[in-house]
Amino acid sequence: MDVGKLNDRITIQQVAETRDAYGGVIETWTTVATVWARVQYRPGKEYFKADQVNAEAAALFYIRYRTGIKRKMRISFDGGEWDIQDIRPMKDLNKAHLLEIVATARVE
Repeated sequence: MDVGKLNDRITIQQVAETRDAYGGVIETWTTVATVWARVQYRPGKEYFKADQVNAEAAALFYIRYRTGIKRKMRISFDGGEWDIQDIRPMKDLNKAHLLEIVATARVE
């Protein structure tokens, strides 16, 4: 892949847990990195769970190779949050080292 095709801006986030005054857990998302990416949407799916029909969108995010990306993180892109499902290191014919990140987002 031509790295010039990395023309979408995404934010990679991780969850941080803190405690409130009553000992309850508060989850907040903090930015790990804001990077250029190429986004390819994949076919989504619908499924039945908890007596409801749910819809899920899927996408592949290609970014320059970097360490520290984990499945517990998420991607913020185009007004939505994408849960990371898988991370695959890649090396294409142009010798560019990339990460392919498979992610899903709930559709309301």
